[in-house]
Amino acid sequence: MVLPRLRPVKLQNGFKCFNTMASKEVREAFFNFFKRNGHVYYPSSSLLPFDDPTLLFVNAGMNQFKSIFLGTAESDSRLGKLRRVYNSQKCLRAGGKTSDLSCVGRDTVHHSFFEMLGNWSFGDYYKVKKEACNYAWEFLTGELGLSPARLYVTYFGGDDSLQLGPDNETREIWRSVGLSDNRIIPFKGQQNFWHMGDCGPCGTCSEIHYNMESEEFMPLLVNRNGSSIVEIWNLVFLEYNRDSNGNIFPLPKRHVDCGIGFERISAIMQNVRSNYDTDIFQPLIVALSKFSKVGTYQLNKEISNVENVEAFRIIADHLRASCMVIADGVTPSGTGRGYGLKFVQIFLFVLRQMIRRASLLSETKLKTGKNILKELVPYFLKHLEKTYPEVKRDSRKIIDTVGVEENRFWLLITRGRKLIEEYITLKPDINVFPGAFFKTLYGEKRDEGNQEFVKNVLDMVDKSEIPITNDPLKYAYRKIGDSYDFPPLFDTAYAIINDEVQFVEELKPDSYGCVVFPKSIFYAEEGGQACDAGTLYNSDKEAVFVVDNVLKRRGVVVLFGKCTQQSLKKGVVLEQRVDMKRRILLMKNHTATHLLLHALREIFGPTVCQKGSSLLPDYLKFSCFIPGTLSMQQIFEVQNLVNKYINNHESVFVQDVSLDELLKLHNLQSSLEPYLNKTSSRSSHRVISINGLVNSDRAYAVECCCGTYVYDLLTNAYRNKSATSLLFFANNTGEIGNFQIISHKSVGAGVHRFKAITSEKANEALLNATRIKSAINSLTSDSVKSELPCIKKEMGSKVFPFAVKDELRKILKKKLKTMKNSHSLV
Repeated sequence: MVLPRLRPVKLQNGFKCFNTMASKEVREAFFNFFKRNGHVYYPSSSLLPFDDPTLLFVNAGMNQFKSIFLGTAESDSRLGKLRRVYNSQKCLRAGGKTSDLSCVGRDTVHHSFFEMLGNWSFGDYYKVKKEACNYAWEFLTGELGLSPARLYVTYFGGDDSLQLGPDNETREIWRSVGLSDNRIIPFKGQQNFWHMGDCGPCGTCSEIHYNMESEEFMPLLVNRNGSSIVEIWNLVFLEYNRDSNGNIFPLPKRHVDCGIGFERISAIMQNVRSNYDTDIFQPLIVALSKFSKVGTYQLNKEISNVENVEAFRIIADHLRASCMVIADGVTPSGTGRGYGLKFVQIFLFVLRQMIRRASLLSETKLKTGKNILKELVPYFLKHLEKTYPEVKRDSRKIIDTVGVEENRFWLLITRGRKLIEEYITLKPDINVFPGAFFKTLYGEKRDEGNQEFVKNVLDMVDKSEIPITNDPLKYAYRKIGDSYDFPPLFDTAYAIINDEVQFVEELKPDSYGCVVFPKSIFYAEEGGQACDAGTLYNSDKEAVFVVDNVLKRRGVVVLFGKCTQQSLKKGVVLEQRVDMKRRILLMKNHTATHLLLHALREIFGPTVCQKGSSLLPDYLKFSCFIPGTLSMQQIFEVQNLVNKYINNHESVFVQDVSLDELLKLHNLQSSLEPYLNKTSSRSSHRVISINGLVNSDRAYAVECCCGTYVYDLLTNAYRNKSATSLLFFANNTGEIGNFQIISHKSVGAGVHRFKAITSEKANEALLNATRIKSAINSLTSDSVKSELPCIKKEMGSKVFPFAVKDELRKILKKKLKTMKNSHSLV
């Protein structure tokens, strides 16, 4: 892919800018800059670390220089003679504590394989921090011409737990280059103190962040996941050593370790928001698009098909990484190079994980067919070999390895399906597939969703003296720009329960259990809305516990889940983070449910009342009483009315009101009686309304509800004069995007159940309908025999809007009848 380029131009403020700059030029500019400033080039090491049992893969630029930092490098050795160095290091974060696999594709800046451009001083910079900061600033604003109005820096603001005060020296350095104080932001050790491990060299750091969207002043978005302000450069000042007791002492020599993300700075210089839109990834994605049966990457971006967009990104990332890992020596038979059998098995596990994930997504999301990666690899190699000659050297090995591993994966899938089908054939009357079958295949393993276990835990909580959880912070999220911000919560565990339903002081690694905190940001299953999921992290940002279920008993929020390779201990401060993608989908579906009830009442009258709801991330189910039967046209009218509310972008309000105020509300669309039976003792009650405050004439869809919605918490909350309540102001219904009913059935006298989808799922359903309609219209006498079974199969397996699916059946029936009448059908 050739990008159009404009030469540098002078701006009025004296800074130069590039319309686009190829990634190759970015790397060359970095190399030339540090070469001019007295640094020497040191080549990248292999992705497989040499003689370092603490690492699975090389995951940072400093890995090959650890002996210098530790003081073990011989003074007359090649490493020992180094003073100032620059390079580009190949890195892989796809296994172990630093794995980024869960982030790949979901955001635009993390990758399993990436390059780290680095510059180092091994005791050589005269004024350590000043030179490092000045070099970084000069390269970004001078060499690359980045606008200072888009840049922010952070520095170590002091941390009592480390017994270290703020790094005022670095703050003053950034002031001296012209940055204002509100762009120089202090953070504690969690963000701005770097350490190699529990013991050894460590030090404060200063990060440079860049606003990918605009020059608008937004310092609060720095270090916020998902924001437009992205970290691009980390300047680490290695000036301390930490002993086994946690004590910190000054090092005899002060070193500097600076790393800038190559893919991120390339995205900036090509004026794109996503690393996947740069010339590093676009040739790979364009090649992948040739095999896609669901349109190109760009098309799926335009129609906001998030799952397909993520699939393109993950496949491109994982196959790129797999090529590099194989080129550096990881193969199914790779037992050499001095690595023990255990490490070789882990290397291979990571490689297989990436290949299998890419292969599965290519088939299930992009409909490429099976065993497609081997055909795709040559396109990747052609692009990668321009930068990495080892790829060209081992091209045959890479193609064969990917082909063998992908074929092996699909054989396993086919074999597993066959075993299941054979079992069902032998026992055709079974309604529930027996767990004993899988126990025979894989041995016994605890069912993590075991209902008996959940019941026993909740019973024990009920009888215990665990205090009620303080969980209003589950609502403390807000809209920032185009994304939501869900602030984390730091707290220590109050109680831990193991898989034997016992209170314990510690949950062992890889074990299932529960944890209760005094405070929680997790939403427990309530009001028909499914619970949150998420992760607990330790102070080193390592995942400790993955939360897969959240329930509440007697006001106590219980987090169910599984420990990672880390243990979970009482008394240790942990960071709670919810799964943002899941929460946002639940918010959209819950808001859509309120709109659905209002639309039904608008069309069928106030006698319509809710009977139940089930709100999951992928869909919503809603049951209500409507006298009589519903026609397809009426269902279509309901759907259109909900989409009208969505397209109007009407505000959503959330208020806390007293019981007296609640009883005076005249516009509630649901009965208060069931709600008050459970909550009358509360001092305040949460009321949701759309298009106006709860007691205004404009408000509609007014309900008492504890769920989460698409709204934005005001920074300056105020009190409504007519209600003694804290008021939260919403963003709007437009966040839902789209609403499609996918099924409807009568489940009793006058009781109707709707199933609906929103947002990207709804867009995907419409796309399915468009594609099938086109396929039906394209049927000819020559193609009908081969194409008709495929069309019928798609219509039986894909999700379509309910009304459209009926229309497609009619179109197909009419088409076949026309062909038969014209004697075109043999």
